[in-house]
Amino acid sequence: MDYYEIIAERFQGTIEHIAMSVDQIAGPLTRGSDLVCQSLLEDRKLLCCGAGAGAALGQLFVAGMLSRLDQERPPLPAICLNADSAALCAITGDSGPGHAYGRQIHALAQEGDVLLVISSGGNNPSLEQAVAAARERNMRLVALSNDADSALPELLGPGDVLIEVDGHSRSRIIELQVMCLNLLSQLIEYGIFGSYSQD
Repeated sequence: MDYYEIIAERFQGTIEHIAMSVDQIAGPLTRGSDLVCQSLLEDRKLLCCGAGAGAALGQLFVAGMLSRLDQERPPLPAICLNADSAALCAITGDSGPGHAYGRQIHALAQEGDVLLVISSGGNNPSLEQAVAAARERNMRLVALSNDADSALPELLGPGDVLIEVDGHSRSRIIELQVMCLNLLSQLIEYGIFGSYSQD
C-alpha cells in the first residue's frame, strides 16, 4: 500500500499548524527562556516534570540541558523528576500518585530554582501538586500546557510564564510541544553562552 499521500498531508498539516502558532508562542517562549537564564545565571537549577507524553518530553528536554542541543558548551543544571522510576514508585506507593513530584520538589528545590511543568493532555493532580510545592519553595514557574488542560494555567501567578499550544488532536499538541522545547533549549543556550564555542 502506498502511504505517500497520508504522509504528505500530515507533514503539510504540521507545517501549517506550526506557522499559525508562531505569534501565540513567540512571546511566552522568549519570557520563559529569559526566566530560566536568569535563574541559571544566579547559580540556581531547573527542575522539570510532566504527565503522560509530557513526562517523556521532560526527559528529552533535560537531556539537552545536561548535554547540548546545537553547540558545544558546559552542561546546565537540570533534573527531570519523572526519570527516576524507583523514587516515583516509592512515593506513589506511600503517599499516592498525586504526590509524585511534590515530595521531590520539597527535597530538591531551593528558592529561585525554576520548575518547568509539561502538560500534554488534560488536568493532572501530580502537576497541580508540583506547582503547589514549587510555590512553597518560592520557585519560578514555566508551564508548557495545552488548551485541554484548564487547571494548570489557573495555578500560575503574575511572575510565571505560560506557554500554551492549541491543537485539535494530542499528536498535534505533542508535535508543537517538541518544537517549543527545542526552541526553549536553543534560546537558553544563546541567552547564557551567546556564540560560545569550545576550541
